[in-house]
Amino acid sequence: MSSTPRFKGVSVDLGGTIYVVPAMNAGTFEDFEDRIAALQGGRELKPVGLVVDLLHRCLRRNYPEIDRNVVREFVDLDNWGELFAIVMGESGYKQWAELEASQGNARALQILKAMTTPGTGAPSTPTLPPPSAGPSSTAAST
Repeated sequence: MSSTPRFKGVSVDLGGTIYVVPAMNAGTFEDFEDRIAALQGGRELKPVGLVVDLLHRCLRRNYPEIDRNVVREFVDLDNWGELFAIVMGESGYKQWAELEASQGNARALQILKAMTTPGTGAPSTPTLPPPSAGPSSTAAST
């Protein structure tokens, strides 16, 4: 499989392999427009299957030889909403993260913070708090 993605996107871990999922192109959106509208309206009969189809089509943009069955193996009831938001593009992804974070989803909260925190895009190193000026209430006494 090609290791250099042609299109930028969101990195996702599917079964221990990191894939870059680009946003859906116009052709895919046209092909699935009715089913996407049905999903958003709560009328899609096979929502997880739709996400598998959409994710597969998006991944094929960066990984032309990826098999649908490989994608199908890693879409589940825990991640299909997030993956749907990713293939719909950043605005849909942000809406998903906001909704999920408001319902207590810790991963969505992390994603939302990363999306809204300005930066260079490079990983940052967490800063340590300044050293204590004296003994703390949690320090053991001898």
